[in-house]
Amino acid sequence: MSKRYQILTILTLAAISIASAQKDEELALKLIEFEEPYLNASRNLAINGEVTMRMAVLIDEEGNIFDWMPTHTSDRMLIPAMKNVINKWKFEPVLDEEGEPSWLYATISFKLIMTGQLVNLTMMEAAQSKFPHLLDDDFDLVIPFSRLDSIPRPVYMEELTVYEGMLDAPHTEFIFYEFFIDEEGNVRMPVLRNSDASYDVLAVIYESLMKWKFEPPTRNGRPVVTRVIQPFKLPR
Repeated sequence: MSKRYQILTILTLAAISIASAQKDEELALKLIEFEEPYLNASRNLAINGEVTMRMAVLIDEEGNIFDWMPTHTSDRMLIPAMKNVINKWKFEPVLDEEGEPSWLYATISFKLIMTGQLVNLTMMEAAQSKFPHLLDDDFDLVIPFSRLDSIPRPVYMEELTVYEGMLDAPHTEFIFYEFFIDEEGNVRMPVLRNSDASYDVLAVIYESLMKWKFEPPTRNGRPVVTRVIQPFKLPR
C-alpha cells in the first residue's frame, strides 16, 4: 500500500498581500468571435461617450471562455450586459511550449464607445454632462481584505494528500495559489503563482481547492467578491 502524505494548508489569507502575486506574462490574445454588450440607458455611456471594464478570464484549449470575473468597471450596468454575450466570445487557442493548445488565465481590458448622435438627455443627465464629477466613481469589483466586514472563514476544506513517489523530485517547500472567492463563497479561477512541484501534486491541490467553500465575503453587509493568495506546505 502506498504511503499517504498530507499537504499542510496554512490559513493565513489576511496576512498575504495580493500585490505580491506575480504579474501575468504578456501574451498576444486574438479575439476571433464576439458580440458587443448592449447597454440601454447608461448614464456614463450617454455623458462620457464610453464605458470601460477589466475582467479576469479562464480560456480553455479551444479558445472558449470557461469562467470570467469582472474586476473593475466604470459602469455597473455593463456587468449584466456582458453576462448576456460572454459565452459568444472566442479566442484563437494559445499554444504551450510543445505547440499544443493550452488553457490560459488572462486579464482583459476593453472600452465600449458610443457611436451615432445622442438624441435626448434627462434633466439629471444634462446636469451631469455640465458637472461630470456628479457621476459615480469607477467601481473596483474585487474588494481587498482590508475593506471586508470580516475575513471569510472556510466552511468546507477537503483534505489534501499526495502518495509516495509524487514528491521524489526536488521541489519548493511552499506552493502558492491565487483565487477569487465569489459572492456565494465559491473558489473561482485558482492560478498557480510559484512552484516546481510535479503536475500530479499540483493537480491534487487544484482539484481539492475547487471544492473548498467559504462564508460569503461581505462589505457593509452585502456579498462581494474578494481575492486571496493561499499557501500550501509540501512535506519534504
